[in-house]
Amino acid sequence: MAGALRSVPDAFREFFLLEKAQRRASSRSADQETRIRDFVAAADARLAAAESLTGADQVPAALILYRDGILFTIRALLEARGRDNNDPTVEGAFRSLTALIEAGDVPAAPADFESIRAVLSDARPLAFDELPSAEARAKRSQVETIALWLRELVDPRTVRQLKWSRALRMGTIGLALLGGLGFGVTKLMAPKNIAVGKPVQMSSRRPQCPPGSGEAGLPPSGLVDGTVSATYDICTVYEVRPWVTLDLQQVRRLSKVVVYDRGDCCWGAYDLPAVLELSEDGTNYHEVARRTTAYTATDPWVIRLDHPSARFLKLRVDANEPRELVLTELEVYASKF
Repeated sequence: MAGALRSVPDAFREFFLLEKAQRRASSRSADQETRIRDFVAAADARLAAAESLTGADQVPAALILYRDGILFTIRALLEARGRDNNDPTVEGAFRSLTALIEAGDVPAAPADFESIRAVLSDARPLAFDELPSAEARAKRSQVETIALWLRELVDPRTVRQLKWSRALRMGTIGLALLGGLGFGVTKLMAPKNIAVGKPVQMSSRRPQCPPGSGEAGLPPSGLVDGTVSATYDICTVYEVRPWVTLDLQQVRRLSKVVVYDRGDCCWGAYDLPAVLELSEDGTNYHEVARRTTAYTATDPWVIRLDHPSARFLKLRVDANEPRELVLTELEVYASKF
């Protein structure tokens, strides 16, 4: 199986064989592995805490947590690349990171990298508190983009863990090949997701969502593109009762709705309680399901329905405080009778 993959494109082969990742991991000492793991754990804890701070008055605190999370992420990256990691300051960390970028050891940084570097390197105690509210919110979005970009560059897995991942992925290929014919038959018989490609509207769109998508973010259509991404496809800004609506373009009798939350972190921190509502005319909605516990991209919210007639679906967060909807996919299935 591994030999057969030698002829396929590098990125695809690397996903399954993890050759580059294993070479990097093999070059690390036990002490390096421990430091990388500790830095990543510290970074993830702070980035998750920053995500949970949703109030307008919490933006300065969130920026502090993002700054610390980014600092630990850079230190993990430097440790993984065998670079000098002795300067504990934010400016020192960014200086070392810039050297990695210029040397081609890591990909080019997002567009806002230099401006965010200047913001995060400001050592004044009240630097974030002094930012105007609108500017602070914009910087928060840009900082999150940098944080996610950096986090994707760090792989803390050991050689043993990488070998297990490769074995699982190769086993998946084998099972897929063996089950190809059965899958084809099952595919023909499987119910159709009628949400794919249908019009979606959002109460708001957050800039740089997902990271690198620009000031307008990706269009709402990412919610119904038929693909469950590893992170997320849409998100609103922080607001009271954010929502998304889906127009099926005709009234259908519905049997099931599946909502996939984000795939990276922070499930349930600011998207509950979630409510699903249905409507035939797009004006008069009625609630059919409510969720008060966290769900994820791998453990989605599955709503089985007793064949109600509907053309429009609305998913919203029913909270009086600012919240945001961060989702990766929405599936809708109709009755066959």
